[in-house]
Amino acid sequence: MKQIVMLVGIGNNDRGSARLASEFGRTILVQDGPVTHEEIWENGARVFNGPELRGKGWRLLSMLPLDLPGIWRNLQTCRRLTRGEKVDLIIASAYVQAAAAL
Repeated sequence: MKQIVMLVGIGNNDRGSARLASEFGRTILVQDGPVTHEEIWENGARVFNGPELRGKGWRLLSMLPLDLPGIWRNLQTCRRLTRGEKVDLIIASAYVQAAAAL
């Protein structure tokens, strides 16, 4: 089965996009913004729904060093949820998520 990872902020349509993408493979949705949240979708159905956690600390301070803590957080979350398996497609929505994807 193909594996798709979506590294996104907090948007209104992220879950809908993950549901649509899951028709093509197992889709891992990682939302990282003021709220962090994780979901896993397979065949149009959500099979894992993590808690929605408020961001810790002051986000402006993390932005000063090009948000290296955010990039690291996205990398760790992606690695944990993919269980170290090959990822076929990564969708990223902002520079922090794109840097983690690279």
